[in-house]
Amino acid sequence: MTKKNKNNPKRVVGKELKKIPLKELIKKEKEIQKEIMEWLNNNNVFHYRQNSGVFFINGRMIRAGVTGISDIVGVLNGGVAFYIEVKKYGGKVSENQKSFLERAKNAGAITVVAYCLDDVKKVFNKYCI
Repeated sequence: MTKKNKNNPKRVVGKELKKIPLKELIKKEKEIQKEIMEWLNNNNVFHYRQNSGVFFINGRMIRAGVTGISDIVGVLNGGVAFYIEVKKYGGKVSENQKSFLERAKNAGAITVVAYCLDDVKKVFNKYCI
């Protein structure tokens, strides 16, 4: 029997797990992110890696970026913004990330939670990429 977590559709067990190549299951997020960015580059899609987080200067906490913003941000020809949140298989999207993606989608942006390059291709192929 296959179980899917409704909060994480890529969290699979049983027979479905056997269908995913081992090399995909063990990839780190940064490896998946690199593949996606190379694919976007090869297709001449404007994008950038969005760095965000917290750091300290002289003991003072500094927040960089917007809380929950996606890993890859860009704009398609025609002006449509997109946000790609990259997760490794089994990775979980945080509540802040879910909220950000929902707000962006409601504003007309394309949003993707990508566990592999194919997740991005499936969505972007609808936009002739």
